[in-house]
Amino acid sequence: MVVQTAAAAAVVLAVGAFLIVFWLGPGVGAALVTAGAVVVAVVVAAVGFVLFKLREGPKDAEVVAAYLPVLTAEWSQAAEEAKRLSGAGDVVDRDVLTGHLWAAEQVLFNQEAPVRTADGITRASGHIAEARYLLAVAEALGRGEPRPHRGAPCFFDPAHGPLTDKVRFNPEGGADRTVSACGSCRALVEAGEVPPSKQVVVGGTPTDYWRAGWVSVPYVDGYWQQRRFPDHELHRLRRGLKLTWDPAETELPAHLDREPPWYAG
Repeated sequence: MVVQTAAAAAVVLAVGAFLIVFWLGPGVGAALVTAGAVVVAVVVAAVGFVLFKLREGPKDAEVVAAYLPVLTAEWSQAAEEAKRLSGAGDVVDRDVLTGHLWAAEQVLFNQEAPVRTADGITRASGHIAEARYLLAVAEALGRGEPRPHRGAPCFFDPAHGPLTDKVRFNPEGGADRTVSACGSCRALVEAGEVPPSKQVVVGGTPTDYWRAGWVSVPYVDGYWQQRRFPDHELHRLRRGLKLTWDPAETELPAHLDREPPWYAG
């Protein structure tokens, strides 16, 4: 629609310029046409800028303000669990687990280059998601259980780790849907209770992360990656914003120059 309107406007302007030059002569007519062209160019630039801002994706500052505290807490929890597993033997690839926690730490706690972009939030949540899966593997294998399915994380709180099953969820004011759930959240649903969803503060108001709209897209991208998110509105927003982080293409540090604090003895 915008393209067709712009084409029609260009035709009208061209015809108008021809008539001005024809009636007023080359000198005055050309000057008026030039002045008109400058005015039109300024108007077009202004309209284009407004349209660009309206179509703009997540605003980095709002995303970082909402999710930096969330991811800092998630990283601390995962690092503490990794520390407890440090003497549990080689049930998981220690270097890979350490690498993902290290990479997330560099995004979240880098004082020289603090995270300022939505892409940074996606990378941090993606690395934490990978570390959370490896921790779930270590816990399951340590109990003699099968390796957990590498699927979507728990819908109610992605930091709970990968799903153990899928459940039906009918949120208040929302549509009924099938969601992934960890063991604890699955038990609550089966008992007829609603598991609490992870909260994120947007505009000073705490809300379920999956109800926070585009602010949550970078966080969800890191955890769900290429998987479909079960909330229709947030899934629609994700399709409009290209996923920029892929753990399969991320090179983890081959050598760490110090023992990470979560493995300190």
